[in-house]
Amino acid sequence: MASGKLYESPTRGSDHTWDFYKSRKNNPNWVDDYQLVKREHFWYQIFNLLVFIDLMEFLTILLIAVPRIANNEQVFIPGCFLDRLVQLLRKMFFM
Repeated sequence: MASGKLYESPTRGSDHTWDFYKSRKNNPNWVDDYQLVKREHFWYQIFNLLVFIDLMEFLTILLIAVPRIANNEQVFIPGCFLDRLVQLLRKMFFM
């Protein structure tokens, strides 16, 4: 069986992969399940895309901030939330 997320069949209660449903989209016995699972699969992909974008944003901030923190430079605009967080981290780990 192919690896990946399993989707529960709304009418049968069994779990199958997206490829399983996609291969049976024209089968009259599975077309209703395919339509319902298709919607769930779409939102699952959107959620994964948003998580990926957030992760890339977080890594970008880290790549900018970590060298500045290591060199004891100003990282963010003074007084903003992230600047206060960096000051707290400096107190906790560097002093």
